[in-house]
Amino acid sequence: MTYFEKLEQEHPDFIGPQYPGGVALCPDEAGYEKVSPCPVNQRIPVPIQADCYACWRRTIPGTEADR
Repeated sequence: MTYFEKLEQEHPDFIGPQYPGGVALCPDEAGYEKVSPCPVNQRIPVPIQADCYACWRRTIPGTEADR
């Protein structure tokens, strides 16, 4: 399972085109990780939409898709 799939199940209202990158939060802000490896949050200039998309679609360690 990806972080995005989990958010989609638990908080679909945090997903939509009105949010930068299509998602209102980062995985750590949603409580799915202790710290997200997010260059946007570290103030590194990156294209937000592409990075958010890739970050949210990472497989959650320990889930079925990760095995």
